[in-house]
Amino acid sequence: MFDILIRNGCIVDGTGTDGYMADLGIKDGIIAEIGDLSGVEADKIIDAAGKTVTPGFIDAHSHADCSAPMWPDMESSLGQGITTCVAGHCGMGIAPVHNYWLEQCFEEEAFSKLIPWKTGGPVPGFGRVLETETLKPVFEELYGQPLDWRTFGEYLDRLDRGTGANLVCFVGHSQLRQQVLGAKANRPATEAERIAMGELLRKCLDEGAWGMSLGLDYYSSMDADDEELVYLMKIVAEYGRIVTTHAQSRIRRRGEVDPAFLYREGLIEVLELAKMTGVELHISHLRATYDTPGTTPEADEENRKASMETLEIIDRYRAQGVKVGWDLLHGTDIPVFYYPQLCYKFRPYVEDCGGPEGFSKTLKNPWFYHALVDEIRAGNHRGKRSFLYFQPDRQDNSYVIKAKDETLLGRTLKELADECGLDTLEMALQLLMDDPYIMCEHKSLMSLPQGWTFIQDPDVCMGTDNGAYNYDYVHNDGVGLQSHGCPSAFCQMIEYVTEDFGFSFEQLVKRLTGNAARSYGITDRGFLKEGQAADILILDRKQLRSNYNLVEPRTMPDGLDYVIVNGRIAKEGTAFTHVRSGHSIRK
Repeated sequence: MFDILIRNGCIVDGTGTDGYMADLGIKDGIIAEIGDLSGVEADKIIDAAGKTVTPGFIDAHSHADCSAPMWPDMESSLGQGITTCVAGHCGMGIAPVHNYWLEQCFEEEAFSKLIPWKTGGPVPGFGRVLETETLKPVFEELYGQPLDWRTFGEYLDRLDRGTGANLVCFVGHSQLRQQVLGAKANRPATEAERIAMGELLRKCLDEGAWGMSLGLDYYSSMDADDEELVYLMKIVAEYGRIVTTHAQSRIRRRGEVDPAFLYREGLIEVLELAKMTGVELHISHLRATYDTPGTTPEADEENRKASMETLEIIDRYRAQGVKVGWDLLHGTDIPVFYYPQLCYKFRPYVEDCGGPEGFSKTLKNPWFYHALVDEIRAGNHRGKRSFLYFQPDRQDNSYVIKAKDETLLGRTLKELADECGLDTLEMALQLLMDDPYIMCEHKSLMSLPQGWTFIQDPDVCMGTDNGAYNYDYVHNDGVGLQSHGCPSAFCQMIEYVTEDFGFSFEQLVKRLTGNAARSYGITDRGFLKEGQAADILILDRKQLRSNYNLVEPRTMPDGLDYVIVNGRIAKEGTAFTHVRSGHSIRK
């Protein structure tokens, strides 16, 4: 007798082979049998006639490790069919934190109660740091969850008390640096500190970390020298684990600025480090070696060439014996740093004025308006320690997604500014005078030709670059600046599934399931096979829609009838059961 029996479904097993009709029986959290199970009894029978049965999606690039302690039900992951999150990427993570806690942006609200936002920001490029003991009471007050771990193993124990989805966790290099180098870690480590970091890394690997992640664009991984990176990567190689890396793609590194820097150099750097140390490498959210803006046929062709150059570089290192995998974000992906209110780009000034409405009113004072314009034009924006500040030369392609004046919708700041004879900075401030809650969004950094080129690779795996929230999630910092998460947190996997990339549905499912399992060495899930963990989806492909929504991201996709995690139903129709049958998957 099975716990759950799924009858009459089309099995798409995650290998890329054609789907086939069969029944599937689940017992004790495991896929016990696949075949003709007529007449077999079960505690619950699901008729999947006309439906498709697939493995649960594996989010190959997630930051849900940072959000799961606050929102353990992980509704936004389950709502888009994600049953396993590979997390701890980009040098980030919230363990170990026995000395200090480096802000990862999910806990921004708690940090802002203790440290003024203008001294840092919610993005790990310039993260704020607190002693962990200081953060504890505010964390528990705001999120209703105890901050009751210090080591990496204790953090995994915390996850094992129950989460909506499973988590495969890497330890973040920046968090390792924070514990050893102290509150101010924006410098290379000494030899003694390298050794101490190595000991801490070994402890995390012994406790179940799948490897270490680097974030070479982010504080304070960006300040490590080659000696430190090589030393730590060799330890990961010794354990037979993986280093995942956010390769350098921005112009600032190790305290220096190189405006001519391209992603090509960052990609080659990490591949050289992997070659030198013998470690297995996984490159996060792969990009083209250079970006050509615009949507003209010429720009599209340049972006295809740049994407092919990226793949050629990787193949060249594979031929030299470097073991390397990579993941891809969708062309419409928006990572965790999604704050669509235009006034967020002026946050320190908004706070000084008491909120968006006060800022809007104060902007009408000519002296304040001109003083603000002069200050920002001079490069002295008081929010520049964050990525979320208004940069006149980078806001041209921001377009309006919500406004009192609906004739503005879809128009870019550059278009509006040109019509009014203004630059984009003054245009933004003029808009905020009339509408303090106007919302804008950027065009994607990943051009569609890039994404199209990369997804054709048969071994690619896909990610969301996001955390996991509940559908009632609202971040409110107390001065009227709110965030409701972002679209990729709630629907990105269904965006993949519903798009026509020119290959079969079975091949697409493989990219969302089996490929990630193989790339990371996850052996017990990712496929519909007897003996695998029962992480399973039942889809109605005729009804499948992502419901992608920039203004209100907390919108559930359609057509995902059942989500089963470790043999227990986590979502049925539009209802979450909150069984929290997920857990950490330790190496």
